[in-house]
Amino acid sequence: MTTQIKFETSQERHAFWQRHVDSHLSSGLSQTAYCKSHDLSVRLFWSWKKKLRPDSISTKPESEPKLQLFIPVAMPTSIDSPSQNVTCKLPNGIELSWPVQTDAYYVGQLVGAVL
Repeated sequence: MTTQIKFETSQERHAFWQRHVDSHLSSGLSQTAYCKSHDLSVRLFWSWKKKLRPDSISTKPESEPKLQLFIPVAMPTSIDSPSQNVTCKLPNGIELSWPVQTDAYYVGQLVGAVL
């Protein structure tokens, strides 16, 4: 649930949203993730972003977080050691590591939980 914010003037409202739009653009987070972490309405954020930065918007607000695409990598055909790990650094700076034998379903669940 988002917090209702009362502004004394339209200039205060404008400055509030300008700070958030600028902060989002430099955060590296998706619009949905940024709004969730700052307790903001995604629809209001998108509306203000459209007004303040029309060059930086897509055609509609995000309804679901977008999954980052993975870069294809070549895996060895045989595993020399069962203790080998796969390490993945996510765009938000989190680094995950798991055993090579881990089922892809569980890897997807793990990555989805931290994005």
